[in-house]
Amino acid sequence: MSSWTRPLAGLAALALALAACGGSASQPPSTQGTGSPVASEAPASQAPSSEAPASAAPTDAGQGPDISGAAAALADLDSYHLNMVMKMTGMEDSLFSAFGDGMKMDGTIIFRPTQAADLSISMGTEAQKLVMGYRLIGDKAWVSLGDSWMETTADDAQQTIDSFAPEKMLGSFSGMSGLTAVGDETRNGVETVHYSASGNAIGDAIGESLGLPGADWTVDFWVAKDAGYAVGYAVEGKSATGSFEMTLDVSDITSPSHAVEPPPAGS
Repeated sequence: MSSWTRPLAGLAALALALAACGGSASQPPSTQGTGSPVASEAPASQAPSSEAPASAAPTDAGQGPDISGAAAALADLDSYHLNMVMKMTGMEDSLFSAFGDGMKMDGTIIFRPTQAADLSISMGTEAQKLVMGYRLIGDKAWVSLGDSWMETTADDAQQTIDSFAPEKMLGSFSGMSGLTAVGDETRNGVETVHYSASGNAIGDAIGESLGLPGADWTVDFWVAKDAGYAVGYAVEGKSATGSFEMTLDVSDITSPSHAVEPPPAGS
């Protein structure tokens, strides 16, 4: 891993710790080539699935939707826009202290006809903000720190992009109990089924890891009605000592405007 990608990859591992707190949830299988774009041609077993999208219907009564399946079903789309926001207060001594006030990620993921990605990620306090960018087009990749871009190996960029793939962020919540359907909603322009859960018990493992024991938590998950893919996710916890909030949204499904261009020469 290059010196450019190592700092963010380390912080990405901290962000993924949230999903690892999913209690009884099992870790999802490797998703390289299925949950985020790959830079080089992958074996057939790793290529984006051409089968019907995974169903988000509950597997057992009371279990809620198949979260990991709904997240992995995003790979059956041609492209989408991805936005993630993480905010926190009163957590200076927690696992997430390196993020300062929080983290934001925004970008485009394209699977077809040419696999590509364009992500912008910022973290830290307003006074000490770290902004990094990643662009991936086929087997070419670039990384930026601020306004300066340099070419890097596609594997380096792919590792970071994979870290933020929706099924990596959400897959470990697949065993969460208590998520129940609360009705149909339009979210990000998509007709979805909204699932929700709240209370102290669902967040015990999350709260202990984040340094917010005893917090009250709310978890919401939106699944496309027609194709079973994840459209949005939100988790929020509040205690007497601090708060944590993370939202992940998928929008502009298969938009013809989606495109990733190489950074300008000499930038």
